[in-house]
Amino acid sequence: HSFLWISVTSYFLMLRLFTSTASAGLGLRMATAVGAMAPARLAHVLYSKDHEWIRVEDETATVGITDFAQDALGEIVYVELPDVGDEFDEGETFAVVDSTKAASDVYAPITGSVVSVNETLEEDPGLVNSAAESDGWMVQLAIAKPDELESLMDADAYTAFCAESK
Repeated sequence: HSFLWISVTSYFLMLRLFTSTASAGLGLRMATAVGAMAPARLAHVLYSKDHEWIRVEDETATVGITDFAQDALGEIVYVELPDVGDEFDEGETFAVVDSTKAASDVYAPITGSVVSVNETLEEDPGLVNSAAESDGWMVQLAIAKPDELESLMDADAYTAFCAESK
């Protein structure tokens, strides 16, 4: 446990140092060091043009809406999720998010069957606002067509996509 604590502490210290030195021109070296220490799972997060994120772990994908999407929607007041066992094709509506601004469909970024839903959202739909890309996840899908992952964006491409959308 102490090794993990040291690793996590080192990561955050490096991150703090990077953000404080980036403006002084030292960012490139620190960015490389921080990137090398980042958890491997971060590399497996992909994004759709419909503003869903997908974190791939083995043959399962955890899916939710992005921070960009929740920000555009405003305060989330209700999330309608599918049932475990439901199957969805890529691009098909799998959930509905109601906010103070509007009701919005949430689309499956890949084809798959639901193996788990985030039941916490029934009692606390605002979790989508406060932790959209972590604890505010919506479903976990068994990946049916892994090749569909290739059409999704990595974090840099998604950031550029969002900048163009504004």
